Amino acid sequence: MSKGLQEEVIRDLKSFKSRKSFISTLLIAILISLLPQTSQANTPRAWSPDSLQPVGSDEMQALFGTQVFSAASNLNWSMRITPTELGKSIISNQPWIYYAIPACTTVITAGCIERVEYKKSNQDWLQASLSSRELPKRNGEIAPSGRNSSGVISNSEINEWPADMENHAPAAGRASYWNFSQAPHGGGSEYLLRVNIAGVNSAAPTWSNGKVQRYLEMGIFPVDGLTEYQFPDDLQIRVRLKLGAIAKDLWGWFDGRVINPNVLLDVNSADGIVEIAGAPSKTPMGLTPKKKISEIGPDVLSIFGCPAGLAPSQCPSKSGLKWFSTDGNSEVSTFATFEKDLGEAKTVGYKTEWWIKTTRWPDVATVRDCPAEQNGFTGIVTTNSTMYGTSAPAWDPSDKTFAFQVASPHYGLNGALNTGYYSLILPRSLAECRWGKDISQAKVIVSVISADGNTSVGAASYSIIDNLLTFNVSGFTYSSPKIKIGLATPPAPAPVATPTPSPTPVVTQAPTIEVAAPVATQVAKPALAKKTTITCVKGKLTKKVTGVKPTCPAGYKKK
Repeated sequence: MSKGLQEEVIRDLKSFKSRKSFISTLLIAILISLLPQTSQANTPRAWSPDSLQPVGSDEMQALFGTQVFSAASNLNWSMRITPTELGKSIISNQPWIYYAIPACTTVITAGCIERVEYKKSNQDWLQASLSSRELPKRNGEIAPSGRNSSGVISNSEINEWPADMENHAPAAGRASYWNFSQAPHGGGSEYLLRVNIAGVNSAAPTWSNGKVQRYLEMGIFPVDGLTEYQFPDDLQIRVRLKLGAIAKDLWGWFDGRVINPNVLLDVNSADGIVEIAGAPSKTPMGLTPKKKISEIGPDVLSIFGCPAGLAPSQCPSKSGLKWFSTDGNSEVSTFATFEKDLGEAKTVGYKTEWWIKTTRWPDVATVRDCPAEQNGFTGIVTTNSTMYGTSAPAWDPSDKTFAFQVASPHYGLNGALNTGYYSLILPRSLAECRWGKDISQAKVIVSVISADGNTSVGAASYSIIDNLLTFNVSGFTYSSPKIKIGLATPPAPAPVATPTPSPTPVVTQAPTIEVAAPVATQVAKPALAKKTTITCVKGKLTKKVTGVKPTCPAGYKKK
């Protein structure tokens, strides 16, 4: 029973006609003792860089770990970004929209959150209730969102709009609070759920496949208001979205921080169901030692735009704490670059987090030579690694594996090794294209290759549920290993000889297929295909993209 209801019961008892003090007090005490109590778990506030020591004006220090996904964000509200008259001539300056979708109601029946569930350990799923608390309305707030040397090129508007499903537009509302009464945290029992459907503000084709593309960004946060806390232990969360036709617009790879994920996709039904379940990740936050700017080498300085050949004293000052994160589109290679120059990154804390999103750099080459259509769901990767690749896992044709780079501090807070977790989920159609039709009898091949070339793996599992293949790899150590996952399908059975009339007929027996447990294998370095580099621009932003068939990310134009 909620605290408010308890208070109402107490008021009613106090107004009871027989106002005998002793009896009233006794009745109140007995009744309150029988009411279900919602205790407050002693989980601390979410990790924050505010606990770090300041960095000198002549020093640099690098921090690695999740930066963008937090409870306090403007994306808790729906927002559209519109070019100004000045910005309309800039091709890459497109109108953009973020729909913060609401809970489903009798009025809003699609493009909404159908339900939220949770459970502790091996208990049954419990349904979370929509809280009466709401974020404040900010309708009509307008502010500059983009500038160049000539002035403001785009404005952002926070507002709410009704759904227009025919034009691929869900209802635009606000993030919502949900009550997990049996899973309290340090700030109470409320969790903030933010589900954003984002994309170019148009129903016209927005990608090379001639389809409208929408991005999904979904995260849940234990909060008191917007103050974030760590998740309680042994918690699992399941969020079910009812997206209707918009489910088919979610195209490409997804990545995130959900451990042991279970995914349900029913994008071809009228309801367009997308359901994600799993446990929060406990992600190490890594911090390098401080180093004088004058002593830092060119590899690090070049990240900040200091050309090779210039002395550090000739480069712009880059002092202070530099924060790099995968959710902020920092490259995973940055981790090794800083460790090599500034020193080994140490774990300074852990951020517990539960979120998943569409990667903004879809690697279409991953499925280009497969017969699958170039739209729809391609795969999901999730990990507890501090940093990981910002693009989809790369297909290595030499050994028929998907390769993915991760990086984290080697040691944890207590001196024990940080151990890694990684999941890869693929549609069966893509898996069969890559490894053949007989994948149900295949052997999992997993290798975790460290920077020094050593190969190891802690544990691996493989399952096929609802036409999705899920690989889970755990127990490996850091700091910058490459994970490779593949399937070895069994060979075709040898033909059975037809016996001929003979006093001693002989029959050739088909070989026995043995499904081996996951093993670690040393993988030879593949011969790399020739790569080219292109330059992509978006307003004043410039990004170089390197690959076998490089393409500019959404919103960028090839220079």
